[in-house]
Amino acid sequence: MLILGMLLGIYASVSLIMVGIFPETHLQQHLLAAAGVFSSLFIIIILLSVALFNHPKFIRLIAYYGIIPIIIDIIFQFISKGNNLLANFQQTNPVPGFEWAAVFASIAWVGFLAINMLIKKV
Repeated sequence: MLILGMLLGIYASVSLIMVGIFPETHLQQHLLAAAGVFSSLFIIIILLSVALFNHPKFIRLIAYYGIIPIIIDIIFQFISKGNNLLANFQQTNPVPGFEWAAVFASIAWVGFLAINMLIKKV
C-alpha cells in the first residue's frame, strides 16, 4: 500500500503541475488535470493512513485527521458530479468552496505527514 501510495503521489504531483499549466481558460484540460489531483489525493490519504496506522513512528492523530479531507472530497464530488458545475460557475454554487476546502485539507494532511516524519526522524 505504501508503494502504491507513493506512485500515486507522483501522479498527483504531475497532475497538480498540469493544473497550473492549463488554467481555467483551458477548461477541459484543467478539469482533466484537477480530476487527477482529487482522485489520487483521495486514494493516497486512504492508502497511507491505513498502511501507516500501526507503524510505531506514525502519529495516529494524522490518520484520524485524514478522515476530514476524505469527507470534504466526497461532498465535493457528490455536489459537482454530472452537473458540470465548475464549467457553469455561479456565485450561489457551493462547489468552489468545497473544491478549495478539499485541496487545503489534503495538502494539510501531507504537511502533517511531513511534520510526523521530521519529529519522529523517519
